[in-house]
Order: sequence, then structure tokens, then C-alpha cells
Amino acid sequence: MNAEYANLQAQLRSIPPLSAEMERIDRDYDTFKRQHDDLLTRKEKATSTRRLVEDFNGETFRVQDPANLPEAPAAPKRSVLYPISLILALLSGITVALGVEARYLLTIRDAKDVEHYTRLPLLVTVPEIITENEEQRRRVLNMATAVAILLLLVIAVPVLVKVLQYSKVLNLFTGAY
Repeated sequence: MNAEYANLQAQLRSIPPLSAEMERIDRDYDTFKRQHDDLLTRKEKATSTRRLVEDFNGETFRVQDPANLPEAPAAPKRSVLYPISLILALLSGITVALGVEARYLLTIRDAKDVEHYTRLPLLVTVPEIITENEEQRRRVLNMATAVAILLLLVIAVPVLVKVLQYSKVLNLFTGAY
């Protein structure tokens, strides 16, 4: 009885390593099976591609109708785009001119303006006396104005382009969809 008991104990001790070995073998089998299936799929694709190339060997394709150029461009619609750009350019130029000249409207700057607004002859003028500090301040102000205009242009033009792109307004005139 003790001998049988020892034999059964030995068998029980050997079962866990055997089950681990069996799991490893199953895992390896699954991996190899997947690789084999992938290789078979590749082989079938290569075979079908080879058959396709062999089927078309020696055959030539000929275009029956020659290519022809379009009579009119599909886009942009220049007959619409040019007048709109001209109108926009004129409007922007007039807007800038009005913006620059608006601050001088109804102001008296020289002797001609006095005669024009009052309809009376000018008797005497006092020359403008400008100190060096005032002259320097005017130069700085003019420079700041120029920089501000350039900065406005550098920022406004790309923003305007993006707005026009996102709004797709130009697509109506260019024919691009």
C-alpha cells in the first residue's frame, strides 16, 4: 500500500510541469498556425497577381478617342472675378483715402482754408514755431503710424484670406466646389 501511495504521489507531482509544457506547446502551435495561414494568404495573392499579369501579357490597350482640350476653363470664372476684384480694389482705395483725409475735413490748416471757410481776406498769419522736442515727437508719431499701418496689413491680409477661405464666398465666383 505504501508503495502504491508513493507512486501516486510521484504522478501527482509530475502533473503541473506536464500541464505547463502542454500549454506552451498549444501556444507555439497557435503561433505557427497563424504564421502558416499568413504565408498561405500571401502565396494566394502572389499567384493571383502572377495570373493577372500573364493574362494581360502581349495585350495592348489603345485609346479610341484622342484627347481634346476644353474650349473654356472650368474655373475660375474670370468674367465675374475680374470686375469683382476691380470693385473691391476701388472700394478699399476709397476707404483708405477717406480714412486718411477724414481728420482734415472742416479744419483750417493754412491761409487758403481761412479764405475758403470765412469768405474773408486774411490780413496776417503767425508762423508756426516748432521746438526740437515737438519735431522729434512728430517723427516718432509718424514712424509709429507707419509701423501700425504695416502691422495692420500684415495681420489683416492673412485674416481676410482665412475668412474668405472658411466662408467659401470665392467659390461662388471661381467655380471651385
